[in-house]
Amino acid sequence: MEIKHEYTGEILFRSEHTTMKETVIEAVKQKANLSYANLSNTNLSHAILTHADLDGANLSNADLDGANLTDAKLSYANLRDADLSNAKLTGANLSHVKIRKVADRRKWNFMKIPCSRQQRDCR
Repeated sequence: MEIKHEYTGEILFRSEHTTMKETVIEAVKQKANLSYANLSNTNLSHAILTHADLDGANLSNADLDGANLTDAKLSYANLRDADLSNAKLTGANLSHVKIRKVADRRKWNFMKIPCSRQQRDCR
């Protein structure tokens, strides 16, 4: 299974796993740079993604229910229509993320999120 760059199609990470979820988890464990990865519509529910480098990644429509994104780099990521119910976002960098229509933000689990003054969705 391959994780590809959203815009160039370049392979960012390759694995022998048969699911994208397992591939992403392995990539994060190996500290792979997944900036601008196309992970739209991916089931990452309950995945351990601490310290993941997902700046600019396309996670639109992704299932991140219960995922652990502690200290993840998510600046400029596309989280539109993603399910972040019960996701752990403590210390995650969510500056400039696209988060309109995210499923039930009240269930997010985080302490502080860096946020630009122009971005009102993260308050």
